[in-house]
Amino acid sequence: MKQDRKLLKIKTVKEAVKFLKDDLRKSDLQEIKDCETEYEMIGLCHRQLGQWIRNNMGLWKGNPTLLEDTGKTHADDASGVILRALWGDLKKGKLGLTRAERINIRIAKLNEMLKAHQEECPHHDVVSEYKSNTGNYDPSSDKYWINYTCPLCLKHWSEDQ
Repeated sequence: MKQDRKLLKIKTVKEAVKFLKDDLRKSDLQEIKDCETEYEMIGLCHRQLGQWIRNNMGLWKGNPTLLEDTGKTHADDASGVILRALWGDLKKGKLGLTRAERINIRIAKLNEMLKAHQEECPHHDVVSEYKSNTGNYDPSSDKYWINYTCPLCLKHWSEDQ
């Protein structure tokens, strides 16, 4: 890693992430990218890379503009913002994904996996529940249907009778 005055010219989180992506070894970037959660990534990076960021990018002193851009007042917290931004950029190609956005992305992926699983499922041993809506003033409005649930893939569907 470079350790010169150029680091103090980094004024934004985005610039810090660009510098780290350009300067870190590909294997280090891949290790960060492979972290499943931000907690895992912080555990991996806070002590060494985080300390390097705090000391060399002037978060303790010398670079109040970068510290301010992180939205934090303490160097430890500020380096965490930079690390999260780096991890988010490596994982998603975007800076600043909120936790809720990351969770929603995960939920969407899991829903896709569940749908694919349900499409492949043979639906053996389906549970059937016969239902009706009878006793209406107009008997032609009475309805009968069957609710099905597959215990293997948890797919639910209904069929009119």
